Amino acid sequence: MSEEPEEGEPDAPPSAEDVAKLEEVMASLRALLEPSLGPGERIEAVAMGMRQRRIRATMNVVGVTGERLLLQPARPDRTPIGEADSFRPEEIEAFSFREGGDSFRKRSLLEQSTTIEILPVGERRFRLVMMRGGGSFFGAHGERAQAEQIEEIIAWLTARVGG
Repeated sequence: MSEEPEEGEPDAPPSAEDVAKLEEVMASLRALLEPSLGPGERIEAVAMGMRQRRIRATMNVVGVTGERLLLQPARPDRTPIGEADSFRPEEIEAFSFREGGDSFRKRSLLEQSTTIEILPVGERRFRLVMMRGGGSFFGAHGERAQAEQIEEIIAWLTARVGG
């Protein structure tokens, strides 16, 4: 009989198959942003999320470079929809974020999400809702990688825009 690890105990290490799937997903997310990069620019963090505006939500690859936040609308099969939106720090008036939960254990989807609200200069505020749970998209151990990338995106916004 197998037991779930206690809160705070390390999970089983990822299998080679889990690692390969996660690497493939992360590489495909980075590839979606590459056409938007300028000379010498590199992606520092990348995550998958939903961009919400009023009653409509679109899947987006969210990434940051040294000087820009990039949002690339995408289909579930990770093909791009149109061109990426790009925001430099001076083009973001304010941002805030909230965690839906702090555990990597299976809970409701809202408890496994991070919401970042962004107010671009002269535009309507929008939300990025990013799931920290792994699920079938990221594989069994992708939740930690997604959570780490979300933390990097928040750190970028904090350092360049302020809270």
